[in-house]
Amino acid sequence: MVAEMDERLHDLLVRSEACHTVHDYLQHFANPIRLRILCELSMGERTVNELVEAVGARQTTVSQQLNLLRLAGLVGRTKDGAHRRYRLADPLAVDTMEFLVGLADKLVARTTVAGNADDRATRPTRRRKRSNGG
Repeated sequence: MVAEMDERLHDLLVRSEACHTVHDYLQHFANPIRLRILCELSMGERTVNELVEAVGARQTTVSQQLNLLRLAGLVGRTKDGAHRRYRLADPLAVDTMEFLVGLADKLVARTTVAGNADDRATRPTRRRKRSNGG
């Protein structure tokens, strides 16, 4: 059952500028590499090399995505000797990641349930052989 939307939330999202603000913010989470980086950073500080290994992308790709996230204010960095350590810098990003992890769990569960139903629906049925009475 879908919960009814709070009237205040509805009014907020109907306003065009609010929709654009939410859209612009959520776009930072819409890229799979950025999302994986943010997931890693939600567990603590990481170097670029640690992120490269965890995300499975090239170093240049990870660095480029980190720069975009840093410019957006979602990620901060500190210098630790020769390395730069990255972390989530925006408390709202932490809340968003917690929400997205919960959403991912629900989507995976729904997909798994739907996949099992599809498997049952497309699985050929076995017919019993009729005996000729003899």
